[in-house]
Parts: sequence; structure tokens; C-alpha cells
Amino acid sequence: MKLFAHKCWNLCFCIVIFNFCLSGLRIESATAQTKSFDVHTDTIETIQFLTFRITDKSAELLTAKEVVGHYKSARIVLVRDGLQVKALSVDGNTIFEKIVDNPLQLYLEYEDPTSPGQLKSKVVEKDTAYVTIRISGQLDYRYLELHLLQSLVAKGSESTTQTILLGRFDKAVVEQVLHGVEK
Repeated sequence: MKLFAHKCWNLCFCIVIFNFCLSGLRIESATAQTKSFDVHTDTIETIQFLTFRITDKSAELLTAKEVVGHYKSARIVLVRDGLQVKALSVDGNTIFEKIVDNPLQLYLEYEDPTSPGQLKSKVVEKDTAYVTIRISGQLDYRYLELHLLQSLVAKGSESTTQTILLGRFDKAVVEQVLHGVEK
């Protein structure tokens, strides 16, 4: 009986020590999280959402909104016909580039009524489109340029891409729209 009581006392002592050690680890862990949180409060990352009205000849910046968040680069997609967004530095070098689907083209797929189970597709051309572009708020650019990329099929098997400049926006203008100042 004494041996049983002695083992129970040892087991209880071990449980108390174990819980004490765990509570110490939890405190250290909470302290470490707090310390790492304090380090990140120095730099607040933002994302800018820029909305444009696009035609086949021009682009107009309509609205701009900035929210707190981490900008994640989009996956790379090869787009032949699309809208290219370029951010240029003061010396004219491209520091950011993004290509999205052409907002002036609506690609539709539908079931062929004469052949059930078969898909048909067509492209509907629009005169005007609205598109929202997402960029990092920390991007140190001088100009934003929007280009319309259009594939041209030449005689033979080669094709070329025509680039049409739709608009060039000074960062100061983007900032004015962002802060609600009239253009």
C-alpha cells in the first residue's frame, strides 16, 4: 500500500511539474508572438485598386482606393490579346508589368443547338469596358501606362502584336484621385 501511495505521489508531482513547464512555454510563446507583432507595425503594406474606363483608343482613371494588405503577385498567364499595365520609374524603366485579359472582348462559350454536347464559342467586341487593376501601394513609380495588345496575323504563319497606348497617368494624378481631390 505504501508503494502504491508513493507511486501516486510521484505521478502527481510529475504532472504538476509538467503543467508548470507547459505554462512557462505558453507564456514564452505569447511573448514571442507579441514581440514579432511589434516588429511588423513599423511598415504597413497597402494595395491600390485603380478603376479605369477603357475604349479601343483611350483610358480614363475613374476611381482609386487604397486598403491595408499584402500585395500578392498574380500567377503568370500568357495573354496574346490583353490590357498591359506598366509602371515606369523616373528614368523610364519598367519596374512593374501586368497583363490581363482584354476587357473590350467578351469570350462566350455555349452548347451548339444543332449538335448537343458540342461547345461553340464566339468573341463579342465591346465599345467601352470598366476594369479594376490591383497594384502595390509601395510601388515607387513615376507613370502608369495602359496599353492594348492586339495580335495581328500576317501573311504566312507568323503573327505580330500591335501595342496601342491608351493612357499615361502621372503618379501625382493617381494620388489626387486616391485622396478625392478633383482633377
